Amino acid sequence: MLPFLFIFPLFFGFAGKKKLFAFSVGMEILALILVLSFPEIIPRGSNLSTLFSRIKIWDGAVVLIQMHPLFGMGPVTYGFMYGTMGFHKAPHAHNLLLESLTSYGLVGTTLITGYFVTLIRETMGIMQEHPTTFSLIISFYFTALVLGLLDFTLNFPVTGITFLMVANASCMWKQPVTQPAATAA
Repeated sequence: MLPFLFIFPLFFGFAGKKKLFAFSVGMEILALILVLSFPEIIPRGSNLSTLFSRIKIWDGAVVLIQMHPLFGMGPVTYGFMYGTMGFHKAPHAHNLLLESLTSYGLVGTTLITGYFVTLIRETMGIMQEHPTTFSLIISFYFTALVLGLLDFTLNFPVTGITFLMVANASCMWKQPVTQPAATAA
C-alpha cells in the first residue's frame, strides 16, 4: 500500500492535472488521518515481525553477494540457497537491488541499470508531447522502485513482463527521424 501514498499525486502532477492532483493529495491526507485515528484498519502496520524477518533475509542476501560479488550465482539465488546456508526462508531476497546483486553480481546489475537509464532517457523524450503516457511510465518506475526496495521483486512472468512492457512503451510514441530524399544526379 505504500506506493499509493505517492503514485496518484505523482501521476497527476506529471500529467498536469492540477485538480486531480489536489484531490488525490486531499484524499490521502484524509486516509492518513483515518489510519492514525484507527490503527486497527491496517493490522500489519504495527506488527514489526515482518520487518525483522526482512532484515534477516537481507542479511543473508549480503552474505551471498560477498560470496560471488562480480557475477552473482544465477537467477533466484536466495530462493535456492536459503536452506543450504541456514538463512531465513524466502523465495527471493525481498529487495530488488539485493536480489539483482545476488543473482547477477555487480557486472550484471550494472548492465541492467544501464539499460534502465537508457529507457528513462528515452522516456524523458516524450514528456512534452505525451505527458499522460510519460506520467504512466514514470509512475510504474516509481512503484517498482518503492516496492522493490522494501519487499517486492519483479518476478517473471506476470509482473516482470508487465513492467518491461510499460518501461519500454515510450518508443511507441517517439517520432521516427525522417531522412531527406536523395536527389537524382
